Amino acid sequence: MDKSAHRVLRGWPRWSASLAALWVGATWLAAAIAAEAPGAPGSGSAWTTGAKQGLGTSVTPGSKVWYTLGQGITHEVYYPQVDTPNVQDLQFIVTDGSAFVDLERDATDHQVQLVDPSALIYRQINTAHSGKYRITKTYLTDPDRSTLLIDTRFEALSGGPYQLYVLYNPSLNGSGLGDTAASQGDALVASDGHVASALMVSGGFSQRSSGSSSDGLVDLNADKRLDNRFDSASAPGNIVQIGQLNVGSDTDITLALGFGQNRLEALANAQISLATPFSAHQAKYADGWHGYLAALRPAPNSRRAGSIRGRTVLCLGSLIAPGGSPIMLARN
Repeated sequence: MDKSAHRVLRGWPRWSASLAALWVGATWLAAAIAAEAPGAPGSGSAWTTGAKQGLGTSVTPGSKVWYTLGQGITHEVYYPQVDTPNVQDLQFIVTDGSAFVDLERDATDHQVQLVDPSALIYRQINTAHSGKYRITKTYLTDPDRSTLLIDTRFEALSGGPYQLYVLYNPSLNGSGLGDTAASQGDALVASDGHVASALMVSGGFSQRSSGSSSDGLVDLNADKRLDNRFDSASAPGNIVQIGQLNVGSDTDITLALGFGQNRLEALANAQISLATPFSAHQAKYADGWHGYLAALRPAPNSRRAGSIRGRTVLCLGSLIAPGGSPIMLARN
């Protein structure tokens, strides 16, 4: 036996230990990022409260999306008609990775503003009860396609660094129990029948997962980390999707939630919408509303502010969106 063979044999215990460590590491990684989420169909699904703070859509026929707001978060989103809800809710999760996990709806004080009273552009400002961070979100729909856009600013007001996740609870095609989902490219996609969604963010997600009983919020609550990540959830059920966003102490990002008759169409809508700056979408969205309202006949005297039993009517005429019915918006 030559000297090189002796060296190989003498080194074998060290090699075998290294190989074993690599095998264990690979096994752990496979468990952490598994192909298929277990536990379908998961728990039951329920719609949000009827106490809405905002309703928005574009006046253009190219956009077949309507959204509602409440509790400081995104509530139902409707597509391709105003009577077909597809989203239970969409909101953020904030954690420091060690001491707390905050669900945006429950852990913040909420403010809502109508940025442009003639254009249905809403802004939600959510400040943590703890005073640690603030989340500011501005909403509109892409006038040219079926995408909800949420321009978001995350500010660390004290402490940090913080981790920011978006938690998306689809209930596609009017039901929360028949969804399937997956990671596809830089997006989280889901579908049920002839309705599909694709969630994307400017800059991309650093981590993603789709599951039912393997809910990302449950995972984070366990040890403040997203340990179990799944590429797909192909068994129909109540799907929840989660993605981590790259943020610092003061970060601006845009979320795009695209819809289509299938995943490819939904993904294309989200991608194209994200390729245009949010400010350009906002200008076109507002111009469409301004032009629509300018073409309406003035409200009669009997309907003007303060003339109906002390009520103030916010007269936006008839909100006639593609495939929808006229909706009159009013407030006390």
